[in-house]
Amino acid sequence: MGTLFIHAGHGKTGSSYLQNTLLISHASLAKESIFYPKNMSAAEAETGVVTSGNARHCFESFDQLEKMFVNTPFNTDSMLLSSEFVFRHLPILIEEDRKTGFERIKKLNHRFGFENWKILLFIRDPLPLAISAWLQSVKSHREKMPLEEFILGWPSAYPLRVRGFVGICSDLDFIEISIFNYSRIKNDLNQVVAEWLGIEPDVLISPTTKRINRSLTVGEAYVISRLNRSKLKLKDHLGKILSQELPNIESDTFKLPLQVQRQFKELIEEEMNIVAKYVSEGHEYRFEQLPDCDTADTYHFTSEQIDIILDYLIDNVSR
Repeated sequence: MGTLFIHAGHGKTGSSYLQNTLLISHASLAKESIFYPKNMSAAEAETGVVTSGNARHCFESFDQLEKMFVNTPFNTDSMLLSSEFVFRHLPILIEEDRKTGFERIKKLNHRFGFENWKILLFIRDPLPLAISAWLQSVKSHREKMPLEEFILGWPSAYPLRVRGFVGICSDLDFIEISIFNYSRIKNDLNQVVAEWLGIEPDVLISPTTKRINRSLTVGEAYVISRLNRSKLKLKDHLGKILSQELPNIESDTFKLPLQVQRQFKELIEEEMNIVAKYVSEGHEYRFEQLPDCDTADTYHFTSEQIDIILDYLIDNVSR
């Protein structure tokens, strides 16, 4: 009987980078008796393609999960699945009918030879996570709301869902869940994952593109959020073009009014304290204050950023 390893995300915790690493490491993982089903080519993974992993739809229904096992023959002791959508779908799948859900999972384990599940969940400090979520929405040309308003409408979304996810997993005796804070280990991601899998770190081969799906800079976010609020009908996504063509641009520090930060902390504090009971030692949520908006913002751009922005605007205006 083997182990089903599941990396469950959640979002904005380095999932795309990790999934590219796991795919490139397909052969070396197999030598360790861990099968990672491929969802794209190694060549694509090397270039830093943004991905939702190899388990994007697996936990949407029991039929999908069974179908994945049937259609993915493997001759190793264990299987490794990865998708931030597991964090979203697994609790819904089981909550629909707890008793039936538990029994169906146990039957699937017996049928496909899994004795236990080991789930890895990364969390992230709430304020950087909320800003990252806003930036991702801005990047996709969806978000029109200023950061200050978005922050105060977002607060308990992820900590509350972490609490629910842990509750579901705790009710299943064959699940072992490990929770680490991405804010503490983002530079040692491979080391943490290797320890969780019980392998040496050099088994995991990182993509040549070191930063995947990078966040927008403060200046980029300002430009794109202004475009989002305009009535222009824009093609493509400027934010995605910037992050793909200039993946190594360093992120910079956002400013927020101190009053907004205090309100945010008050809204999130209870859930932060509850989640702290379940995470690995030293990986509790922290609230680290950002600079106040006490001066006018100054935005910094490289010539490459300016060229991409201008080319994008010229192309859209000239259509």
